Amino acid sequence: MKVKKFGLQLIHSIMKKLLIGLLLMTTIVVHGQSKWDGFFKPVTYDAPALITRDIGEPVNLWLFRPVVSFTAIQFTWNPLNKRFDNTAFTSIGMGIGYQHYIESKGEPYNDFGGGILMLANTTTTMEQAASISIAGVFNFLDFVSMGAGYDMGREVFFLLTGVSYSF
Repeated sequence: MKVKKFGLQLIHSIMKKLLIGLLLMTTIVVHGQSKWDGFFKPVTYDAPALITRDIGEPVNLWLFRPVVSFTAIQFTWNPLNKRFDNTAFTSIGMGIGYQHYIESKGEPYNDFGGGILMLANTTTTMEQAASISIAGVFNFLDFVSMGAGYDMGREVFFLLTGVSYSF
């Protein structure tokens, strides 16, 4: 039992270090890449990355964008029963996405991308305290997202499906 608890503590410690490292790397990268231009503004044809392309060249662009996500169904690993338990509408959060844009009907359109999210648990009970999760997601078809993550408060792995919005 001690070995299992030590393993979970080790995973928890590594996840914290990865999160801190990611945040530090983000601040360094923000100043060094043009893919961050207009980060908090919607992608339009006046976006700096689109202005620098050749006239007539099709839009095929990758940009870093803020992402907001709402979990529709979360499959949380239950170590006691050795199976996944599913819950609906369990977390909401935000993060950073690396999004691909194409031209659709004369406008830039986000067709797919990926991101790293920090999610807050929205279902708390007397037995289960509020917790923070880190998740990696892949989004497609404009709003649909799927991914996996780790709940640092409950120390469990989960799979998720949901809705993500990146502007």
